[in-house]
Amino acid sequence: MNKIAKLSIFVCLTAVLYSSPFELGLEFGSPTGISAKLWLDQKSALDFGLGITGDRHDDRYYDDQRLHLHADYQLHRFDLLPVDQGRLGLYYGLGLRLVSGDDSELGVRIPLGAQYDFSSAPVSIFLELTPVVEITDPGIDIDPALGVRYVFGKRSGGSKGSSKKAAKENKKNEEQDDEDEEKPKVKMQW
Repeated sequence: MNKIAKLSIFVCLTAVLYSSPFELGLEFGSPTGISAKLWLDQKSALDFGLGITGDRHDDRYYDDQRLHLHADYQLHRFDLLPVDQGRLGLYYGLGLRLVSGDDSELGVRIPLGAQYDFSSAPVSIFLELTPVVEITDPGIDIDPALGVRYVFGKRSGGSKGSSKKAAKENKKNEEQDDEDEEKPKVKMQW
């Protein structure tokens, strides 16, 4: 079984075990390949990419295609850009990238992007620009990517309605939590 299939199975099993929403799809850019996202809660997720990249470094272009693997921790804000349908969020994060080939490269990724979750279908699309600080061959690189993913499991955070509605519901829930904290707790014994 090849590496891509093994990684896909591992990520899918991890999502099932954690019963978290999980997204799997394709991304185009750097890399071009498989994209996966495992939601940890309403605002944070682990993002993975496995694909092929033709890398550029110091104005030299590599003619060969090299294997690209990355993993990021991302924080999302769906309340900044309200939309009428679905939800649109901005995200940022921190992660690692490994590009293997004749001369492998390791770098620290700082993903910056936008993700739109459709309310009418379990699909999300994203656009990302990721500065990468190279560790093994010092320098700075940019990984652009555009992708689409299918969402397995129920999304949290009100994705079935507008992000305006979700933001209001989140604020209402936070206010209720604050009120609950102020109330004295009474322990009943029978």
